[in-house]
Amino acid sequence: MAEKTKYTDAEIEEFRLIIVEKKQEAERLAKEFKQEADDIILSPVGFKTIEEASEAASKKELIDKHVKQLAFASSLNFALMRIDNEHYGHCRDCGKLIPKERLRVAPHSTQCCDCKNLN
Repeated sequence: MAEKTKYTDAEIEEFRLIIVEKKQEAERLAKEFKQEADDIILSPVGFKTIEEASEAASKKELIDKHVKQLAFASSLNFALMRIDNEHYGHCRDCGKLIPKERLRVAPHSTQCCDCKNLN
């Protein structure tokens, strides 16, 4: 039996739905982290207390989470573009299909597990 070289339209649609759902969640979380960071009030002069220093650290963590979620949403957006361009699901290194199980968990993947593990 020949090795499968592309996913069916139904499989691609399944991946599209997963991607859209994950992208919406990432954007929601990014907005939530940003709002939480904005709600932390810091003294403009500097840290006067340990509590203020702790608030600054918390704000930095929230901003880092915000940026990470935005980056994840962006990678999901690129996955949607690969679907639209009919390049979705193929490993960028070896060209083989990325296993369905991997794409269901990490739909933004651009490499199969073998190629990813080589890097």
